[in-house]
Amino acid sequence: MSGADLVIRGDVVTPDRVISDGFVAVSGEIIEAVGDGSPPAARETEDWRGCWIIPGIVDGQTHAASQLNQEGLGIASRAAAAGGVTVMVDMPYDDPQAISTRKKLEHKIDEVRRDCHVDVALYATIGEDDGTAEVPGLMEAGAAAFKFSTFEAAPRRFPRIMEDDLEEAFSAIGKAGLACGVHNQMQEMTRRNIARLMEVGDTGWDAFARAHTPLIEDLATVIVYELGARTGARSHVVHCSTSRGFEICEMYRSAGH
Repeated sequence: MSGADLVIRGDVVTPDRVISDGFVAVSGEIIEAVGDGSPPAARETEDWRGCWIIPGIVDGQTHAASQLNQEGLGIASRAAAAGGVTVMVDMPYDDPQAISTRKKLEHKIDEVRRDCHVDVALYATIGEDDGTAEVPGLMEAGAAAFKFSTFEAAPRRFPRIMEDDLEEAFSAIGKAGLACGVHNQMQEMTRRNIARLMEVGDTGWDAFARAHTPLIEDLATVIVYELGARTGARSHVVHCSTSRGFEICEMYRSAGH
């Protein structure tokens, strides 16, 4: 290769091994070479021998705008960069209203370009009243994926999307090859359990686990994967905390979905 813009020397961590006294050669925004021995000539060299050089971390789920009047994407990206994160994947549940229209997504993209210090991928979603009308525009504007919920955490910001609307959305999004992630939680059972616990004063920090039983999660997981099977979309369970959830995933995967 011709001269690089930058060579970084050190112990390079790769997926397979650690290259002692290795180098990473960069030109522009492209990693041109990774290896050991004598590095190529470069306009700038950083010597970090004795230290690890690790790939940038991808933070696959951030909520930088999910609380109104907080620091936002720019400051979140600075914190990410300080911790070795080079890609943030930000969720669409912004306060006070979710990223469910092309206009809102484009506004957020402008904020990323103006304020962020790392690469950012943005999820989009749909509103509970809009159906899939906004999906084509959101995909054209650059949505990296879509996230939905079977549980309403907050009206307008984090709505529940009914299963028939999810099927329509999965069908539209699946044609573009984008992933459909779903917060998997059965709403009626959760709210009934919460009411029962509140009635007896069981409202401590650990009450969530008693309100959110494995059955609540596992049944919702089945819905998510069944929607993927019916539509051919790439269905993704956002939270899986039970062993049965992984078994359900493998069951659908083994069936060819």
